[in-house]
Amino acid sequence: MAVLDAVPGLKVQVFVNGLPLLEYEDDEDVEQNRERDDVVTKYVEATSGANFEIRYTLGTDIWTVDSPGHDVQSSLVMDGKRVEKICYSYSPHRASAISKLSGVLSYRHGQWTIQRFRFSALNIDETSTTRLDRETMEALKYAGQMTVTFHAIKKSKIVKMPTKERTLEFSNLGTLSEKMLKGQALSHATLLDPPKLCEKGFKYNIGSTFVHGKDQPLATFHFKYRSRSALQAMLLIPRTPSPEQRSEEDMTAQELRDLVRNLRVGLKTARVTPASYLFPGTRCFCRSQHQEGGDSTFICEAKA
Repeated sequence: MAVLDAVPGLKVQVFVNGLPLLEYEDDEDVEQNRERDDVVTKYVEATSGANFEIRYTLGTDIWTVDSPGHDVQSSLVMDGKRVEKICYSYSPHRASAISKLSGVLSYRHGQWTIQRFRFSALNIDETSTTRLDRETMEALKYAGQMTVTFHAIKKSKIVKMPTKERTLEFSNLGTLSEKMLKGQALSHATLLDPPKLCEKGFKYNIGSTFVHGKDQPLATFHFKYRSRSALQAMLLIPRTPSPEQRSEEDMTAQELRDLVRNLRVGLKTARVTPASYLFPGTRCFCRSQHQEGGDSTFICEAKA
């Protein structure tokens, strides 16, 4: 799990099928962040087509870090797009909180919908000579990375606003050439599943100020997601040894049974069970807020 010594009780993880993904560190990123105890970068393995979830855990210690008594705001940016903000209100008896984000909540055509996050493999063609437009080139700069920041804030007002259309789209980058990637070990981007109806949300306009300024967050978590082969090429995980090539005629009965069993296990674990969307809130009460311009905010308060 991604944690920071400077902010005890705070952790961020990426989940698939209800299980946290293994995390890997690149020596270059570790060196870049050596002088920063409030920034961490992790790599995780992306499986094409798998729905995933971002999970934050805020322990009680975070309410005493740096500026005791402050509220905390988290912000999720995925592939360069601002996805969600969550506001955690301070209370002297504040319990720990867990927030689970597995999709984009939208209001369209008079209905609330949820679109789950999904890892989508980039279409890379070594022979392609297609030139990218400016929009795709800009999107490529941020592909394969999600960032979560936490700020200390002071709320000034909370006003319920009229419901308006609010959607967020992730672009399909199309066919890319190796030359376009310029040596980057990119393999995946984020796409959204088709919208599904969900429970009614609420929209609020939250007035707030950063305690230390926008450029001084309490903590920053970067996750770079790559295919297994890309992680192996980066030497972050060992390559799988090539299996011994043997025909079934040369195998014993027990070896054949083991082979069939392994194949069955592989097929079973390869099935992807969609992750359900949960509003933030383990031992906390949450209301969602949606703003124009692509932002969405949740307000989390301790239960009585």
